[in-house]
Amino acid sequence: MKRAFTLTELIVVMACFSVIFGIAMMLFFQAFDFQRRYAEQTASEQSTDRLIEQFRKDTRTPGQVVCEPEENVLFRRTAGDRQVEYRLVPGSFPEKKNVIRDEKQGATVLSTETFALPDDAQLKFVEGEGDFAGFLAMSLWTDPPGTGSVKGDELDPFRRVIPESLKNRFDPCYAGNWRTVLVKK
Repeated sequence: MKRAFTLTELIVVMACFSVIFGIAMMLFFQAFDFQRRYAEQTASEQSTDRLIEQFRKDTRTPGQVVCEPEENVLFRRTAGDRQVEYRLVPGSFPEKKNVIRDEKQGATVLSTETFALPDDAQLKFVEGEGDFAGFLAMSLWTDPPGTGSVKGDELDPFRRVIPESLKNRFDPCYAGNWRTVLVKK
């Protein structure tokens, strides 16, 4: 005699399959979201690393340096008729920011680079004073969600305690969510 499945058994199997399929789809979409966030974070870190390296190159080149001379201009180095300028501009979304680096000779733009900053990033270029005269610093702060923002002088790396051994380093120093680069003029 041939055994068949009842309607109740089929409904139970379909319900179990639906739950398993729902869990699998949830995991699948979470994996996509994680991959997207990881790719954005990696691209942001690479952009920040490029910004740090370019800042080092620009500050080691002889010339007059001015930090924050105008609104939206963060840093300017002038050597003869050649000028390098870093500007902060809004990105594709209101919370995104980009740093634009323009290199000019006279009125002619020789090159333009764009560095995308992480969400809620704050950037400051600072010239050292007193014990830190002769130094330039670029300080980048990124807020992890829920920690609040840093404002004003808190972004000035020279107002924080900097160990003597750090004053002569040319490497980025990482302290939590700070990325600070100190460069001798």
